[in-house]
Amino acid sequence: MMNNSNENISEQIKNNVDLYAREIIELHYKIQPELIIKYNEIQKEKFLDYIKSNLNFFEASISVDSRELYFNYIKFKRLVTEL
Repeated sequence: MMNNSNENISEQIKNNVDLYAREIIELHYKIQPELIIKYNEIQKEKFLDYIKSNLNFFEASISVDSRELYFNYIKFKRLVTEL
């Protein structure tokens, strides 16, 4: 059973994933403005989808109250990227 804090956070992420993803991407572009020019529209959309995917997995990890689940997901993604 999920505690109230996790339930609230999980619901907030789930209900606002598009908004949060767009805010994250805008912050990322502020940090690395060259990506706005470097990425074409397909790459920008894939980047946005990637952020949403991470947020969705983060939300799922919160909903089952498992930091380990999320950190293992991140480790796995790094491992796959290195292959």
